Amino acid sequence: YFRTEDTGYYYTTDHNYTTPWNFKKDLPPTHIFIHIGANDNAYSITGDAFKATYLGFLEKLRGLYPTQPIFILTPFGWPSADGNIYYYYEGVYQAVVDARKAAGDKHIYLVDTSGWQRYQDIFPDNSHPSEAGHAHIAEQMIAWLKTWGLKPQKSWATLPSGSN
Repeated sequence: YFRTEDTGYYYTTDHNYTTPWNFKKDLPPTHIFIHIGANDNAYSITGDAFKATYLGFLEKLRGLYPTQPIFILTPFGWPSADGNIYYYYEGVYQAVVDARKAAGDKHIYLVDTSGWQRYQDIFPDNSHPSEAGHAHIAEQMIAWLKTWGLKPQKSWATLPSGSN
């Protein structure tokens, strides 16, 4: 976890992931949003293996950010022209949040994104959101955050000039 790689490895299978991420260059986040899993599912990673890895990742993340709210987004799914939306790892995201809560994490939340992405919101050749699809997802996220209780800030912290 928390390593990056030389960009020369991006399109090859021999990823190096040898460079530790320098968290000192970042401002501490106020909120953390995680939306992962589609590619894991596409490569036949089992639900149990995905859950175990996700929980390990969250444990390390909590070590860095002990009090920030973490929002676990469920999959948008793969919408199809016939109107069906195909989801993956059903129940696993809830199980991850439940396991963290059972371990005492009081700042972890499940964001159910079911229905946030529709067929008209994607590029049909690769199921990624179009510009309009991103706008639709953003509208859904804003509504969810308002219901959750997030309030707009007059300004947000920024890194001093030249610090990165």
